[in-house]
Amino acid sequence: MSESLRTLLIATILLLCVVVGWFFLLFHPQNAKLASLRQRTDGVLANIQSFRTTSQQVAQLDEKISLLQKQLTVASARLVTKPGLSQAVKRIVQEGKKYGLGFDKIIPDYASLVTPGNASATTAPTMKLTLHIKLRGRYKSFGRFLENLDNLPFAVSLGEISLAYDESISPQLEILMDAILFLRNDDGTKS
Repeated sequence: MSESLRTLLIATILLLCVVVGWFFLLFHPQNAKLASLRQRTDGVLANIQSFRTTSQQVAQLDEKISLLQKQLTVASARLVTKPGLSQAVKRIVQEGKKYGLGFDKIIPDYASLVTPGNASATTAPTMKLTLHIKLRGRYKSFGRFLENLDNLPFAVSLGEISLAYDESISPQLEILMDAILFLRNDDGTKS
């Protein structure tokens, strides 16, 4: 082998060793660091995405809260105050008379204000008062009366209803029904 060929071969081998050494000593650790950085970046991006999702969920929950607050305000406005109780009963009677119903008795069940396990109803924000009502009227008139109870400016729920046919008052029925009024446990003033 000639001297120049040997020098060229040694130079090529040295150059190859330098490139391989550079690859393993400098380039490969940099690639490892880059891979580690990519992995951490992906983790951070995933966290940012989860924060975006969380912020969207928070925005949706805020919308639901505002909707529920509006519904609570509307429902609260439909509660009867203690001073307005007699007016509410009069309104129920007026509504029934519009449909030709005759009211015989209205008996409030004040025992329903105190619930079992709650000896004092004064701490509850709302209370239920059951009115036992005895009335007379035609079946269709009573049905129209029941349909229009939701149109009253206060909340009324129905309890038990019984219809009795009596030949002496035919074609009318004797009706016993429970109407439940929801009372706000304050005097009706806003604080």
